[in-house]
Amino acid sequence: METPQKVLNLLTKREIDLNGSTFRRLMRNGFRYVKDLAEFLKLPDAMDYYYIEQMEFLSDLSYPAMIPPIDIMENRPDIYRKWSI
Repeated sequence: METPQKVLNLLTKREIDLNGSTFRRLMRNGFRYVKDLAEFLKLPDAMDYYYIEQMEFLSDLSYPAMIPPIDIMENRPDIYRKWSI
């Protein structure tokens, strides 16, 4: 039996099932799925790989995520400031 993959919803900060109805509903409502949040944010280009703290930060952000649409992000500065989107 395989464990279902989980994706982080940046709006609610909860994990959702990649194959579940919530994931499909969010996709229909304009949310965007990214396989690697750190890569989407272009963080690997700005990192100094000799600093352990920066590498730990990068690995903490290396997970799949659901990004809300722009119209939601405009009203939620707590999201775009925290994630630099």
